[in-house]
Amino acid sequence: MNVWFDSEMGYMDWFRLNFKQYYIIYQDEYLVKGSLDPDHLFTAYEVKIHTGGVE
Repeated sequence: MNVWFDSEMGYMDWFRLNFKQYYIIYQDEYLVKGSLDPDHLFTAYEVKIHTGGVE
């Protein structure tokens, strides 16, 4: 899967997202003890992203 951190994304990065489904994992859940374990489970929330931009 592709992982992006919102703090590292500019406007055009958001505008060019081109997947049909997006999932968010909150930072405080992502950066917890044990999160590097391959069997660690995260809560992922499906979201819709709209920037309102016009190219």
